[in-house]
Amino acid sequence: DLKDAGIRNYSIFRRDLDVFLYLEADDFETAWQKVEAGDANRHWQEYMAPIIEQHPSRRSEERFAMLKEVFHLE
Repeated sequence: DLKDAGIRNYSIFRRDLDVFLYLEADDFETAWQKVEAGDANRHWQEYMAPIIEQHPSRRSEERFAMLKEVFHLE
């Protein structure tokens, strides 16, 4: 479960074929390791595999194509 892994404020945005995922976690690596170890993630990955194409900008060692925040207004 995402919340049990320490993830909050999780949103997925989509425009055409572009998908943007936003989440907050105190420790992203630990949280995502917990998510990856769960059955729900395995089922999700299997279900989504036929329709998800990895973006060419994604580095092979990255789970996701990571973006650098360039502006934030609170």
